[in-house]
Amino acid sequence: MASPNTVIAQLNAPTQKKLIESFASRKSAVGKPGKMFSITGGIRPVDLYCYLHARFGPPNGIQNLLKRDDSDNMVHWNYTLTYADATIDIMALNYRIDVMAGHAFCSVIASADEFVEAIKRDFSNFGPAISKVRQGLERWHHFLNPYARLSAAINQMFARANELLSTVPSKLPHPRNKFEIERFETNFRKWADAYSEAIGLCQSVRMLAPVVAESLVNLILFTMLKPDLKKSPANYDTLVRQHIDDRVKNLHLNCSYFIRPVDWSSPACKDFNSLMNRRNDYLHGNILPTQTSHEIIYFNGKTPIFSDWRDFYDRCFGSYTHGFSIKDAERDLIVVEAFRADILDCMDPKVHPEIKVLLDTVEIGFNEKTGRMGKLLSEWTFDFFADISKSDSDAYDDCGAGI
Repeated sequence: MASPNTVIAQLNAPTQKKLIESFASRKSAVGKPGKMFSITGGIRPVDLYCYLHARFGPPNGIQNLLKRDDSDNMVHWNYTLTYADATIDIMALNYRIDVMAGHAFCSVIASADEFVEAIKRDFSNFGPAISKVRQGLERWHHFLNPYARLSAAINQMFARANELLSTVPSKLPHPRNKFEIERFETNFRKWADAYSEAIGLCQSVRMLAPVVAESLVNLILFTMLKPDLKKSPANYDTLVRQHIDDRVKNLHLNCSYFIRPVDWSSPACKDFNSLMNRRNDYLHGNILPTQTSHEIIYFNGKTPIFSDWRDFYDRCFGSYTHGFSIKDAERDLIVVEAFRADILDCMDPKVHPEIKVLLDTVEIGFNEKTGRMGKLLSEWTFDFFADISKSDSDAYDDCGAGI
């Protein structure tokens, strides 16, 4: 019986033309059944790809003809190899690499672990070629876009606060007699929990809104910094340490695609500046009694004398809803959106579609070598499993799920 090393050494890669001819003429498979296994560890996907490319050239499988010329595909690359009378299909998906092999192959190499170990033992025979393939690949850092992630987070918080507030009366009615006070206690506990959570979410939105706006400015600086400034990473570090007003007012000087400077005296920028000033109070925990006061109470000795009428609800939640209401949170979100629109309005309209995609993509890519930024993968992720009880031509038709 052949050894795994012998089987790997005798693998061949038919031309795509021959594979198409074979696929078109073949009948339903007969004889001993093959096997399918999935690789999810033991070897890095890039190492397996570089090995296969170094040994057999570019991917030759039929799935490569079906894929679009972008990164949003169910199968990203596909090699079809042969050993004896067996066909071995190697297909890279989002979460694993599937291997479908005929009996002659899987009777010797019957599992993902055996396949991976045999491949790794063969690396040394193609070392220089593997290195050459790897050097020809573009290397991108895939990272979380702070602006898009925070924007999504505060929008989710705002939506949740609205959902909670929709379950309770807009103003909890104060009981008017001994019969109502019993029902009030039961309802108030339930409503109070909803109000407390909603107020906390609104407070979080207000604290994060200025951070979202500042991350927008920093992302534009990093993404669109002029080529001469990109030559030194220290330039970006220096710019983001400037006061926010200087960063905004000088965007047209430091970044490409601006057709005019951002007007710091515009209503959108004035509102944004107020947002930033409030952020500093939140961040540093500043105590501002006269500015944040929600009620005046007089005292005669130790006797409180109220200056206005307040009910049970006002006494419990008045201090929290003052400044952290759903309307306050909504106003801050509107300020951030207006500020973004103001900046984009100062840029060349021709680049708006590409810039908006980049700004709104939660995970984006950065090529350190070229300084390029871009959207690497679809925000919709998809996975499927082959039904190996079907014929080869039908095996990849169903059992899928997208998120």
